[in-house]
Amino acid sequence: MPRGRTAKVEQRELAVYELLKMHGCMTTSQIIDELGLSHTQVFYVLKVLARRGDVAEYVVGRRIALWCVRHVDPLRKYVIAFKSIGYDVRHILARLMHLLQSVKSKHWCVKTTHAGIPPLEPVSKSVFLDMLLDLLDGSAELVLRRAERRARTNRAYVCIDDVDAAKAKIRGALERLGVIKWIYA
Repeated sequence: MPRGRTAKVEQRELAVYELLKMHGCMTTSQIIDELGLSHTQVFYVLKVLARRGDVAEYVVGRRIALWCVRHVDPLRKYVIAFKSIGYDVRHILARLMHLLQSVKSKHWCVKTTHAGIPPLEPVSKSVFLDMLLDLLDGSAELVLRRAERRARTNRAYVCIDDVDAAKAKIRGALERLGVIKWIYA
């Protein structure tokens, strides 16, 4: 076992960093597939790069680990995360924008199982909630309410303090993704 970093490890670091610079963000499995390295090799290199401050790790939802070069658009990590589980962020955000158009009050809470929130699998539902809370940046929160006596689980709600500000932020995200304005107007 070598005691210090070898030339091979330094070559892998360079290869992984160049790949991330080219793509912006990638999941661990995408890096493994692209470079043909083992999970242990890639994970070690990514941790070294993260310790140095060259890349940042984002855990999206419960299972998706994204590695991004510093100063990347936060929306990009969700585009990649949803693409890796088979969804398109544009459709999800457009559906949410359509739901928010019908809200008349300033403050709004909705159950995470509401029909207007995209019907996603449990893993991608948590990715969606992470994205929503990150995009709305402080104007939304996830609230757990105590269940009634008959129900055994607590209910989760997304509560938005300023609906107009939330609409503007989601509209801005949709425009960055290239969605035409008239789709959600």
